[in-house]
Amino acid sequence: MSDKVFALITVISSGIFGLAVAMVTSWLSSRREDRTFKRQLIRERIEATCVLYEDALSALETLIVRRGRRDKDGQASFTRLLARLGLRSTTEIRKQFDITAEAALDWAAQYRQTEPKDIGDFLLFRSGTEEFKEEAEKLYPVFHENFFKLKTMMVEHLKDLEGL
Repeated sequence: MSDKVFALITVISSGIFGLAVAMVTSWLSSRREDRTFKRQLIRERIEATCVLYEDALSALETLIVRRGRRDKDGQASFTRLLARLGLRSTTEIRKQFDITAEAALDWAAQYRQTEPKDIGDFLLFRSGTEEFKEEAEKLYPVFHENFFKLKTMMVEHLKDLEGL
């Protein structure tokens, strides 16, 4: 084999090898970037869902603290929360949230019956509120049980998202 042929074969094989290295490097790089992008997307999804669940649990606590009373802004944010839950959570979590919110409102309705009525500058205390108080005491554990179940479902859902 002559030196020219050998040199030509060397140049061609070097070129093919260089092209192969460039292609493999490009392919590996794009796969790494794709995996990084997917991991970031999953992290953002988990974070958004976590914030949503924090807002949902906070809204339920607020229902209890405010004894079921909501102003226009509170109602609007609660409605928005329901929409976000419908889009981002599971059907089971949304149903459990509805059950828990209903339990909170049932308790609040009974509890408010035991409170004095505000009549202008005066408070009117009523007698015969014991039955409402007893009913409220029965309903609060129902709320708390549903709240705990909802929180557990949310934690499990977040763990499932992390496993993706």
